[in-house]
Amino acid sequence: VVGDKNHRRNNFVKRLSSHEELKAGATYHANVFTQLKLLTQRSMKQQRGEKISFVTFLVTLSYTLFVCIFWWRLPDDTNRIHERNSLMFFVLIAQSNSVVVASITTFQRERALLVRERAKKLYSVFPYFVAKTLSDMVNTVILPSIYGICVYWATNLRPTAGAFFTFMVLFYLTILTSQSMGLLLSVAIRNIQISLLLAPLISIFLFIMGGFYISFDNIHWWLRWATYISQARYGYTGMILNEYSGRSIPCADEVLVTFGSSTECPQPGEDVITSLSMDGEQVWFQIVILVFMQVILRFVSYIILLRRK
Repeated sequence: VVGDKNHRRNNFVKRLSSHEELKAGATYHANVFTQLKLLTQRSMKQQRGEKISFVTFLVTLSYTLFVCIFWWRLPDDTNRIHERNSLMFFVLIAQSNSVVVASITTFQRERALLVRERAKKLYSVFPYFVAKTLSDMVNTVILPSIYGICVYWATNLRPTAGAFFTFMVLFYLTILTSQSMGLLLSVAIRNIQISLLLAPLISIFLFIMGGFYISFDNIHWWLRWATYISQARYGYTGMILNEYSGRSIPCADEVLVTFGSSTECPQPGEDVITSLSMDGEQVWFQIVILVFMQVILRFVSYIILLRRK
């Protein structure tokens, strides 16, 4: 009996020892703030080399040349309203697709390193994810922002400082939201080939729901819910409001333009907004939704990554 008691006591002591070792093994070599600082510095350097290279610069330059060739100094008149709208939508499509794919490929390369360094208790998921988010906010949008600045003034969009900065904020947030969507796909789907196949499909669907190809009122009722999860909807709507609200559009060659039962010249910008089913919307609301979408996408990505081993 005494021997059994001693045996059970020894087993219990061993279990306690193992438990203490497990607790000790859960500690990291540096505190969270040090982890965040070092990871941010490393991520900044890595992404700067990947996303600001000669090839990416050449691609951005090519997109800029495309826009300048087709939309150079658009006349600000009623004949060019559709061209102006198509320009703003193309700006969003071209950069968003590039950012989604880049986000997927970048994280897939980092995955093995993340697993290995987490196993060594070098850092936890939280500082890694915050560092990646901070570096994405800086490096992912440097070249697209240069592209947006060049395009805005080259194509003769609304020539006021307020309109320009609003355009850039909407453009920046739409790009970041697309980047966050790419990150979510890469975290949720480990197979990079599947991620790269799904990314264009999802992106195209969401951009069709953006309001340019089909106005919101003309989308089938059973599909309208999808417009509310499309980053293109909020980016494009914000740009349309920014371009046309509170102004009149000069008539082309001083020709009167008829709208319904009335004839107006110049054309009120609000008529364009109404024709696109965007009346009643506000620019600030589009900005808030884009920020909210990005936060949600990042949060879901973090939760998935946290649960993955």
